[in-house]
Amino acid sequence: MKALIIEDEFNCSEVLQSMLMRHVPAIKTYKIAETVADGLKQIAALEPDIVFLDIQLGDQTCFELLDELKEINFQLIFTTAYDQYAIKAFEYAAVHYLLKPVILSDLIEAVKRCETNQLNTINEDIEKVKSLYLRTALRDYHVTHDNIIYIEADGSYATVHTNDGQRIFTSKKLVDYERVLPEGFYRIHHSIIVNLKWVSHIDKANNMVILTNDLSLPISRRKKSDFKKLMLNK
Repeated sequence: MKALIIEDEFNCSEVLQSMLMRHVPAIKTYKIAETVADGLKQIAALEPDIVFLDIQLGDQTCFELLDELKEINFQLIFTTAYDQYAIKAFEYAAVHYLLKPVILSDLIEAVKRCETNQLNTINEDIEKVKSLYLRTALRDYHVTHDNIIYIEADGSYATVHTNDGQRIFTSKKLVDYERVLPEGFYRIHHSIIVNLKWVSHIDKANNMVILTNDLSLPISRRKKSDFKKLMLNK
């Protein structure tokens, strides 16, 4: 089989290719593309059997690539750090939805599905990816959405605060998290996104959001009205 990896992060594409070469002998030919435009060219030239497709490709998404194709005559395996696109991914008859960092056993299973033309069910993989993949200088984390209390901006960086006391410092901006977090998270301040699950009430007099652990977070005046409505519908 021939495989095409469309991935804009060099380390991720190299790791995936290495895993395939060492552990998936059924795949004989590999190519890598980094952009939507290059991916379209490589698909036409290689005619791959399997395409490993990252969701976010620079300022574009892989769905823009897929929508350019007249037909999808290869097996699709999505590889991503985000879960918000899971349901949309399966609209394109994906075989698998792998969460980064990719686990070898999941990768092998995904390729087996391709070999047998076995489509996945949506719920199988969505349940696996209800989390954020956080990369730091020291290690990588998978943090479930429910375990995130709030995320706090620090310039071009952000710290993820979790229910088990972790403070995970990441190189992503707050807006990056705002794009990928599901409903249930709200930006109460220019520097804070909070998980509604952990909100107790609003201290109106002091413009503070009080969390269930008694921590207080500032809320901007212009956000307070919309946030109150969200809390009423919570």
